[in-house]
Amino acid sequence: MGAVSAAIEVAPLTSILPVPVAGDATPQSGEEIALATGKLRQLAQKSFENSGERRDEARLATLLVNSLPAEEPKTAAGRAAVWNKALTLAAGQKLDSAAVANASKTYKACGVTADMNADLDLKLCLQLRQTDLMSRFNRDFWDSTGGS
Repeated sequence: MGAVSAAIEVAPLTSILPVPVAGDATPQSGEEIALATGKLRQLAQKSFENSGERRDEARLATLLVNSLPAEEPKTAAGRAAVWNKALTLAAGQKLDSAAVANASKTYKACGVTADMNADLDLKLCLQLRQTDLMSRFNRDFWDSTGGS
């Protein structure tokens, strides 16, 4: 067919559920599934899917990590190509302008860090930043549920 890429569009409030496995000692119950796809899913949308500076910065960090080729770019042109690919993947999403600026600064800083530190490559640096951002949303989400 000659396709060079594929995309999946996910409808709002979509949930991914595990496939039941025979012999699972603790399969999810109907009640657990209803909770996860109902009230918790709606709360998750507010916590993770709405636009905002930190959320959009985390989205861009994820897109950057996923846009990196196996052989990380070492040149300014190579890194710019990854940045542009991530922005292309984000096209159509309304992104907070401060988030784009923050993600750009982080990406450049991670490039400098990777150039100076053999133990921390560009991908790991970006993953650490993305993890830091997402951990805040996870905390906010569980706090909003009254859980821990």
